[in-house]
Amino acid sequence: MQNKKYSGLLWILSFLPLVLILLCYTNLPQQVPLQWGFDGVVRYGEKKELLLIGGLSVIMGPMFLYLPRIDPRQENYKRFQRYYELLSLMTMGVLVLVTLMILSESFWPGRIVVYQAVTILVSVLFLTLGNLLPKVKNNFFMGVRTHGPCPTRMFGTGPIACAASYFLRQDFMGYPPHCCCRKRSFFGA
Repeated sequence: MQNKKYSGLLWILSFLPLVLILLCYTNLPQQVPLQWGFDGVVRYGEKKELLLIGGLSVIMGPMFLYLPRIDPRQENYKRFQRYYELLSLMTMGVLVLVTLMILSESFWPGRIVVYQAVTILVSVLFLTLGNLLPKVKNNFFMGVRTHGPCPTRMFGTGPIACAASYFLRQDFMGYPPHCCCRKRSFFGA
């Protein structure tokens, strides 16, 4: 049985981006920023493309509520329900914050350093994911699959948490975004 507070908050977070976009839609400029590259170049698109983000959130919220019900191993969700709820709320929260950033940059360009904000958001999400995945029990929709004898608890989530820590360090050290994408190979050659 799902927590009613969780369900209510998830429904609010799933409709919030669409409501925000619809409230601001008439005042938005025709071209709004939709994509920020690592090189700092902003790609603009038509404002109707923002409705896709709102539609995505309306689909994702109910999906988080519905997937445990159709999972063949749904009894396992009771064993990690708290972690599943936290991860789904964080994912929807990131989508709401990204929507707010897009709307803010549409009205007041340059107010937010978007690549840093997104790096921080995704890094925190990955750190949470890296810490929560070892607690996730066997199911069909969430987790890391490894083939062979490699235990997921030991090796599967470590790289996720390390990558998040690396990007957070890069962001707080003040490196420009293209520094983490050098043309050198992983081994320094």
